[in-house]
Amino acid sequence: MAVQPQKLPPTNAAAKFHSTRIYLQVQEWKHLRETLSLTAWGWELMDNTLFPPYTTKAVAPDDLLCIIKCNCKTDCSTDRCSCRRHGRVCSAACGECRGECCMNSIVNLEKESFENASDNESDC
Repeated sequence: MAVQPQKLPPTNAAAKFHSTRIYLQVQEWKHLRETLSLTAWGWELMDNTLFPPYTTKAVAPDDLLCIIKCNCKTDCSTDRCSCRRHGRVCSAACGECRGECCMNSIVNLEKESFENASDNESDC
């Protein structure tokens, strides 16, 4: 039996953020919002734009996240790669790339980081 992530209940942190945004919306509908701060009621302000934070907790326990592996047929350079999407580098457990020949391997990420650092030094 496969677990369908969309059927799992939200974490307590996600439910809290959702509830505070709902409360703020109800206050707006009732025209009672003049004393409420958006950032105190479930919104974050970044670059003059409001964003709804969804949770402050990890999407899954670390012991579960460590077994994530992809089976990408491409170079793992986009969020279609499940390893990249979950903030993990590809490993030997991954199907096609084996964590060696993709853009999300530790070797390529270190190389990219080194190149970015070199570019920043030349800008000084």
